[in-house]
Amino acid sequence: MCEKLNNYLARLNDKPGLADAVRNTATSIIPKLQGFSQMQRPAGLLLGNVQSGKTSHVFGVITAAADAGYKIFILLTSGITGLQQQTLRRTETYLSEDFTVCGEHDSIRLQTCGLRKPIIIVLKKNASVLRKWKNYLHNSGICQGQPIFIVDDEADATSLNTMVNRRAESTIFRTLNEIRALSAHAIYLQLTATPQALFLQTQESGYRPLFVHYFAPGTGYLGGDFFYSEPTPLCIKPVNEDELITIREAETQIPDGLRQAFMAFLVSASDLALNRQNVCNFMIHPSVRMQDQEATANKIAEFLNLLLRADEQELRDGIRVAWEDLHTTKPDIQPFENICCKAFELLDENNPQINIYVMNSRNTGTRSFDEGFNIVVGGNCLGRGITFPALQIIYYCRKTKMPQADTYWQHCRMFGYDRDRGLMRIFIPPSMLKAFTEMNMANTALLKQIQQLPIDQIRLIYPPSISPTRRCVIDRESVDMIAGGVDYFPFYPSAENTQSLDELLNEYQDGEYDVDVDFLIQLTGQISLTSEEDWSPRSFISCLEAWKATNTPGCTLGRLIIRRDRNISKGTGTLLSPDDRRLSKAETTKPVLTMYRLNGRVEQKWDGQPLWVPNIKMPEGRFFYKSDR
Repeated sequence: MCEKLNNYLARLNDKPGLADAVRNTATSIIPKLQGFSQMQRPAGLLLGNVQSGKTSHVFGVITAAADAGYKIFILLTSGITGLQQQTLRRTETYLSEDFTVCGEHDSIRLQTCGLRKPIIIVLKKNASVLRKWKNYLHNSGICQGQPIFIVDDEADATSLNTMVNRRAESTIFRTLNEIRALSAHAIYLQLTATPQALFLQTQESGYRPLFVHYFAPGTGYLGGDFFYSEPTPLCIKPVNEDELITIREAETQIPDGLRQAFMAFLVSASDLALNRQNVCNFMIHPSVRMQDQEATANKIAEFLNLLLRADEQELRDGIRVAWEDLHTTKPDIQPFENICCKAFELLDENNPQINIYVMNSRNTGTRSFDEGFNIVVGGNCLGRGITFPALQIIYYCRKTKMPQADTYWQHCRMFGYDRDRGLMRIFIPPSMLKAFTEMNMANTALLKQIQQLPIDQIRLIYPPSISPTRRCVIDRESVDMIAGGVDYFPFYPSAENTQSLDELLNEYQDGEYDVDVDFLIQLTGQISLTSEEDWSPRSFISCLEAWKATNTPGCTLGRLIIRRDRNISKGTGTLLSPDDRRLSKAETTKPVLTMYRLNGRVEQKWDGQPLWVPNIKMPEGRFFYKSDR
């Protein structure tokens, strides 16, 4: 019986294809939940893309779970009041017919509802709010004998233990655990587009997902492959690495890249306005510093004033440059003369239609950007949860020595459905373009692993210049990190599987071969050890599987080096000969597995039996991360 799910899906009729996608998500997750006993508190992961409609899928899961008998739901949002209120309103709109919906101030409704209908409580992740509701739920007795279903939106952001490396518990983490403990059976469904921190949690933390469901975005979605693929898309416009320095200098004029970005916005807004669309947004992310954000807004305001006083022909020439560029990706853009007229109208001193806003902790008011022609300048506030309709132009010059992949990927607010792909432009320094392209490759590899591998084999792959997530939420003692370009061989090999490896390698003479990575995986799986303390076949198999999923050129091929009749003493600090070390080092783009067949002589401290000893090196420029607990 799917009464509540069907009622919800009927409300999505105005969004073609969405109802079917939501039904697929809901019917895929519920059987996974039913695989756990009534005395477990499992964590699962619902994974989508940035701004791909995750809330719609969450509502589908909630209604399907209610049809399956769950009656108490807690929907957690980020700590921003405006976002909690937005989620509450949306919940009331779509679910109030079949659920009792409670906001943060509806404790009396909790006490009087009597579970005549399933209850859904929408709370922001604020320590005091969570403590109050933990007490409300405990004192009401409503959870006695009832399972709790918790959905944690942006679960990787504020829910994790930020004090794990001090062997203590942060407040929100501890309070969420106390809420989960109110029932013997509590489902904890994590929701995010950036699961890096979740996959690196330990099992004992209770926050490492035991199952994951990924839902692909629908038709018309613009995401990482549109903006950050290779070769570089036409929507990308490189700017000087040092433009932020120019912005900070009060006496200097607007830097060239920011000027180009503004003119692209002016032309895009004019084209959309001529096509009777009354909204176009331009996001500027200069840095995390509020001083830089204010300086950028001032530079834009000064440039607007200059345009008001500019020579008409000079302004037309500037508009033409931007129009010709946008014409390459949108051939049906409005004619140049029409664009010029509308641009002059938008810049009219007597009726200015271009708005400039700064969003940061000094300007915390919630504002909707679903109408008007807006320039929004900010930093961290332009990340999780903020939605910009018709976001067409982005200027991004925020830089750091070690970007955190999950944090920076959440800055991609240009991802979404309601963008005119022909008018999309991103103005970005080459160094940050490279970082985002690397993040997109890593994200693609992760999604491929999720769809092809058991969840305990998933590895995160990043270059040394990018960190998967913030260090404070990861138990550093539990992370198994394998560096590409480094030789790894075991100190405790055994002769147990020598015959099996002899048979697998029988057709290969001593030499070097290009082989399928699958064959390297097969060989690695046959390695026998007396201890996996320093070298785990399972770890390297997961690295090889993860590498296959990267979709980089040649990622399905590896290098195999075979040497027989070797006499090497047990316990030596090295395995490879100088020549083989050079061979291994020379191959930088493929995994290299070197197999030495040792004679295993007693005088060399072996057991008198021949044995195979491996040396593996993953491709250079990559780190492979996984929690080993």
